[in-house]
Amino acid sequence: MVSMTGVTTRHGRAAAAALTGWFVAWFVIMAWNGGGSWHFFVQGAQALADTDDAIRGGLHTYAAAPILQIGPVALLASLAAMPAGAVGALAIWQVLGAVAGVVVLWQIRQIGATARPDLLHDGRLDRRVAAAAVFFVPVWLFLAVGVTHVDDVLALLFTVLALRAAVAGRPVLTGALLGLAVDAKPWALPFGCLLLLLGGRRAVLSGAATMAAVIAAAWLPFFLADPATSNALHFTIANTELSALRVLGVHDPRTPPWDRPAQAVLGTVMALLAWRRGRWAAMVLLAVGARVVLDPGTNKYYVAGVVVGAALWDVLGSRAELPWWTTTACLGLFTARWVPMPDTAHGWLTLLYVLACAALLFTPVRATVFSDRSGPGCEATDMRIARRLANKVPEVTVYFWIIKVLATTVGETAADLLNMNLGLGLTWTTVVVAVLTAGALTLQFRSGRYVPWRYWLVVILISVAGTLVTDNLVDNFGVPLEVTTAVFAVALAVTFALWYRSERTLSIHTITTTRRESFYWAAILFTFALGTAAGDLLAERINLGYLPSAAIFAAVIAVIAIAFRAGVLGAVFAFWAAYVLTRPLGASLGDWLSQSRDNGGLGLGTVGPSVVFLLASVALVAYLTRTRVDVAEDRSAVLAPVNARTYR
Repeated sequence: MVSMTGVTTRHGRAAAAALTGWFVAWFVIMAWNGGGSWHFFVQGAQALADTDDAIRGGLHTYAAAPILQIGPVALLASLAAMPAGAVGALAIWQVLGAVAGVVVLWQIRQIGATARPDLLHDGRLDRRVAAAAVFFVPVWLFLAVGVTHVDDVLALLFTVLALRAAVAGRPVLTGALLGLAVDAKPWALPFGCLLLLLGGRRAVLSGAATMAAVIAAAWLPFFLADPATSNALHFTIANTELSALRVLGVHDPRTPPWDRPAQAVLGTVMALLAWRRGRWAAMVLLAVGARVVLDPGTNKYYVAGVVVGAALWDVLGSRAELPWWTTTACLGLFTARWVPMPDTAHGWLTLLYVLACAALLFTPVRATVFSDRSGPGCEATDMRIARRLANKVPEVTVYFWIIKVLATTVGETAADLLNMNLGLGLTWTTVVVAVLTAGALTLQFRSGRYVPWRYWLVVILISVAGTLVTDNLVDNFGVPLEVTTAVFAVALAVTFALWYRSERTLSIHTITTTRRESFYWAAILFTFALGTAAGDLLAERINLGYLPSAAIFAAVIAVIAIAFRAGVLGAVFAFWAAYVLTRPLGASLGDWLSQSRDNGGLGLGTVGPSVVFLLASVALVAYLTRTRVDVAEDRSAVLAPVNARTYR
């Protein structure tokens, strides 16, 4: 990761470049059909500017259109860009919103530099920010670019800036920024609890007075000009089956009148409890959690507030090295919304996530690391010696590559078999495979050594999962193969960059800790997804055909092998390059065998190739289990020492 104090290293620059590519790729994806909610801002900005309309314009805007749950600061910000036209203004705010996400991450890092100096000396702070950014970026860009909700973007930006000001002990600036957050979006009111981090009574009162003045300056003119502005306080929205409200027993078709006030009260209480319990870094997460647990399930962009709060906790408060809270928010609350499942499952996921957040209030505080302005301190990291394991992956032998190609081919044909031949459909096939893969990974991680059947079961299932990830993006969401190929290439590069930055090696001979194994399997998943996209791009979009595509990939792998034998390529680079390319090789072979003759295949269908290749894989795995010819030697201590200290 880049050292944000201004000193960079070669690896830091590489990691920064990978993160930049990740960011740009997601910006392109979200901008493809972006601006889904921009019409509300166009409507609101035009109404606010129409001061001649004494019924629907100017200070009567909220009275006439209570559906505009957008603060005046956000409307004014949108209006400022309108000289460029509605489309031009959209582009301006998509770019500004994306930049705001970078600012949020930078501010989190700067808060950490002040409040958590214990993370600075060995680069752990930068690694935490970079790891959280991987999962923060897609969700934030959906908010800022995909739907372009300027009000939420500004509210979250002002809140993080206010937290930075509170850490610096600047009460007036803290209050002004919190006031602007509420002026952008009223649901930001519970963030006012951040004023307590200022410490002394005078500072808190000064910040609170400033916050109240800024809020009044923006909202009071509307209420004085038209008392019907209060209609906006009672506006309700649809309560969908996806809602956590439904799980809590609220089955009304629209949100009850107490829903918005309850969100504000519950968020304030949660933030206050976090402060009292010394969990200041979780105050934003818990306040937003109160919002989403009472969310009617209508708007996916609400999760952006959760990932901001989760990133704050992962970077500043958690004892874990990996950003588990940001990751689970991204996958469980955001990505899951595009994975069809029973509607109530989404509500349960939201409820369980918020309950897990609330559990932070009851875990013991270990130490105080914040300044004396914080009151009770956030927990410091409790270090222990990393758990050393035997190497968890096999030696790279000829059997390794044979089973890898077989597993890859099974992944391609089995995905089609489940999807089309068995009639599960792409959605339910994805759900079934995801559950099976999670179970197999659990078995693999629980093992302390390489067990052939466990390892290769995970490889086969991830092979199927990688195919389904690409198929879902292309078939269900209409993302072009060119874009998916680029996105997965960037994702793989980011994974490698973070892995190397953390462990100083990408060698598969040193998968001896849980953290290294996590990086390993993440890289494997992205290689399968990338290989599927690249293979389909070459065979179908460029129309080379399946067999010629397989021949091209086989030839490139042969060139890599020759270059490695000649000493031109290093072992690590050669291995991963070949590993990536065996995926499109196997996928092209699978399609060639299964597709009809009219489509350039042999017309064998999906059942026969799937069964034959699976049985061949099972036979080879049984042979390896018996002979143990691929059991790696314990070379971890020589090739790459494990960090002496790691975090729980």
